[in-house]
Amino acid sequence: MAWKIVNENSSKALSVRPGSPGEQHPVQEEQNQLWELLPVGPQGSGQFKIRSVATGKVLAIPQDSTELGVQVVQETEGDNPGQIWRFHLVDFGPIFNTAFVYFTFRIAAHSELVLDVRGGSSDEHAAIQQYPTNGTPAQRWRLVLS
Repeated sequence: MAWKIVNENSSKALSVRPGSPGEQHPVQEEQNQLWELLPVGPQGSGQFKIRSVATGKVLAIPQDSTELGVQVVQETEGDNPGQIWRFHLVDFGPIFNTAFVYFTFRIAAHSELVLDVRGGSSDEHAAIQQYPTNGTPAQRWRLVLS
């Protein structure tokens, strides 16, 4: 099952190309915006790796960094704790007769930082980074089954 990960603030999708870091781009029907959610850890832990359908690599924080503003990258799946994510429900409800659920994606294993669009930008190519939770729509994401 493949998903798009769409930011609430920009309505753009998390996207990667081979060898490139995570950015946001307008939602399109392209594999570089499709992700598989791979459960890890004990059943019910809510921990996942997020693997790109296009590249087969997983979304990660490089070298287990806990620095603010580090851009997410794609890595070969391994035992880097920066590859493990947890979903946190932040909002749900109907919009235009369609159900929606927004999450934050928290780096599970090594920090309390979350997936964030740098500067709250709605620009195409804006960097996706790790940042402290601040409750803004730049940190809220929805999963769209594709």
